[in-house]
Amino acid sequence: MVGARRDWSSSMSWDSPGPRLFGTSASPASLEEHGIGYIHIPSLGSPRKERAALREDGDISRFVAAYESHLAKESAQLNRLAELAAEKPSVIMSYERDASDCHRRIIAGRLGGMGFAIRDLQ
Repeated sequence: MVGARRDWSSSMSWDSPGPRLFGTSASPASLEEHGIGYIHIPSLGSPRKERAALREDGDISRFVAAYESHLAKESAQLNRLAELAAEKPSVIMSYERDASDCHRRIIAGRLGGMGFAIRDLQ
């Protein structure tokens, strides 16, 4: 599992029933206890400024353009993610449940362009 969040924990909680797997109640150590490796790449997270602007104006096109610009500056970390994915099956984790509403779809698109098969686990 590769965390593509700026921050590991979140004050937000999922609206689904059951345990909060990726909020403040879980940690990389607890994932390891269940046989799930975790690597956090915070620079692949969406910048706070862009998340705040999206919440304010709801302009997804502006957000995507801003995140694409951000991701262009993080090519080394995107390549790191590609290297990890080449070693073994990997999942990109972030806060949003639906990948179509999340920056990880942009990351997945870049990985798809590198030849990786992409599958949404939703």
